[in-house]
Amino acid sequence: MNFRSDGLSRIFWGMSSQIFASAISLALTIFTARAVSATEYGLFSLALTTAFFVTGMIRAMTSEVLVFRHSSATGANRERMSGECLSAGIFLAIVVALLTLGVGLLTSSTLWILVAASLVGLVVQDNVRFVLMAHGRTKGATLLDGLTLVGTVGFLVVATLLDNINWFVVAWGAAAWVSAVFGLLMLKPKLRFRNARAWGGLAWAESRFFAGEYALTNAVSTGSVYFIALLLGAVAAGQIRAASMLVLPILLLTRGLLLAVAAESNRLIAERRFAAVGKIGFVMSISAVLITIVWIPLVIVVPAEVLVFLLGDSAEGAKAVFPYVALATAAAGVAAGPNLILKSAGQVKTTLLGKIIALPVAAGGVVLFSLTAGVAGSQIGLAIGELLRGAWGACWARAWLKRQSRVSQKPESLPARKM
Repeated sequence: MNFRSDGLSRIFWGMSSQIFASAISLALTIFTARAVSATEYGLFSLALTTAFFVTGMIRAMTSEVLVFRHSSATGANRERMSGECLSAGIFLAIVVALLTLGVGLLTSSTLWILVAASLVGLVVQDNVRFVLMAHGRTKGATLLDGLTLVGTVGFLVVATLLDNINWFVVAWGAAAWVSAVFGLLMLKPKLRFRNARAWGGLAWAESRFFAGEYALTNAVSTGSVYFIALLLGAVAAGQIRAASMLVLPILLLTRGLLLAVAAESNRLIAERRFAAVGKIGFVMSISAVLITIVWIPLVIVVPAEVLVFLLGDSAEGAKAVFPYVALATAAAGVAAGPNLILKSAGQVKTTLLGKIIALPVAAGGVVLFSLTAGVAGSQIGLAIGELLRGAWGACWARAWLKRQSRVSQKPESLPARKM
């Protein structure tokens, strides 16, 4: 493989896919925040936070394993694994959707019933784009995200005319369902219940660590949103979500680059190009710092009228907490670099252990600083935990790269990658 041509092309299209995905999040924020009150937007933000957590958790057990551990698979083996991965994702999504539906019915909440109806579409659309990334079909993933963006904006325009928060959930879910169906038509996987069981047998040894890592990371960040909502009300949760829109360029560079290079890093390790993987991780971490340094002053000087136009009633609160949300986002981006190296190398136990160590520090920081400094404090707590996780990952990634460089000239001595 010529990394300079094929690899860079896949990274370019992978980043393009993430640009569309970020634009979807931006559209959801702007259309909804402008149309509803700050309290209603806070409730909508809690629904989004929950759906994103569920989608990410299922991804960690299915398509993320495919991307980080099996991107080098080819032919019939790759097609079989993709079908099993998607079947497992659909099965898990149906289970969670039924549980969410039960919550909606018990609480007589139309909003949560609609979230339940959207979950399977959201999970399938998300899994399909990751499977396309694992296949190296980054142009296909970009096309899928572009379709989702067009559908989301179109449905959101209709929701704005109907002037009810529930219609914004319908718009979001409908676009996901359309994209999910289109994505399945692109891949044409063999979807069977027995395939879902087969994926569980094949990937459980790996997926449990990916799922545990995701749960530990996002239990604190997701939990902090709920904690803030309980402490200060739904409006405060909406402020975090609105501020997340303001840090979108940082998210795009950190999470987008992670998605774009994850499969490529797996291929590079399979080709024993360890130095290249180390450079990718380093660039990711440094990029997160640099873009944050540039972006924070730019947003601070944006006129209040512009923010009100974009975010409606949530604008003032979002701008107040923006620097702290940016700090937490940048810290996560710094940690993503070394952890990309470890996950691509199969050292997921090491990254999981780092998150276990960082968890009490992050959770304690969120609670303590939230009680003393509100929404801003919660983000400081998250940033401390992420920096600790990043330091842990950097130490282990450096040690692993050194170890591999010593044996890179001796293929027979390279140990098998372990979970």
